[in-house]
Amino acid sequence: MTTHEQHLAEIYVEMLNKHKADLVDQFIAEDYVNHNPSVADGREANREFWAGFFAALPDLSATMEDLVISGDRVVGRYVYRGTHTGPLMGIPASGNAVEMRSIDIWRVADGMFVEHWDELNLMEVFQQVGALPPLGLRRAMEHGRGGLLAELFIVKDRDAVITMAAKASEGRAQVITLGFVLAAYEAATGKHTWRANDPDMGRYFAFLADNGYQLSDVEQLTVATPRKRRGGALRVVEGGQQA
Repeated sequence: MTTHEQHLAEIYVEMLNKHKADLVDQFIAEDYVNHNPSVADGREANREFWAGFFAALPDLSATMEDLVISGDRVVGRYVYRGTHTGPLMGIPASGNAVEMRSIDIWRVADGMFVEHWDELNLMEVFQQVGALPPLGLRRAMEHGRGGLLAELFIVKDRDAVITMAAKASEGRAQVITLGFVLAAYEAATGKHTWRANDPDMGRYFAFLADNGYQLSDVEQLTVATPRKRRGGALRVVEGGQQA
């Protein structure tokens, strides 16, 4: 293993554990090319990203699980753990524990990392902070949709839905999948939904109406189109005409 390339990877871990974004000066080139779509090219953009990351996870700790060096390439496998107490990639603080994993590939030139690729378990991270529901039928049910699904299928509880899904034929599975979609929309529908001008919610209510559901007056407002704001207030325009 080449000592200098290993040292660059070790400084990266030191930066993570000491929460010192300025350590990028010691291992990242000024014209650093970053193939991660969430982070712009250049050393300064990388510094800014890590400063925000440390603010979002102020108790962050990181470990390097593997390191492979071949030619001008350095490949590391890392685990990051912390508590989500600040905005993370646009997601408000949840207070939840986070475990992120990455496989990073760097190209080295003139003694510095000059180019970077990575793969991360971001879907799991988004699930951990509550931005996405967990995968798996039982876990999704426990995420708060189970009661609504039980009502939709006229069964006792969410466990009965799980049992029904496990034995479902292909056609029945499609119906259950639709039930998940409906339950998700219902869970997101509050008494002020009609104010939000959400086209997806409008399409959802239109779907219900097309299938025989009698919309309430407030739900009909959600379907009304188009809408626009005037003078700070939401206005429903009659007959589809802009006023």
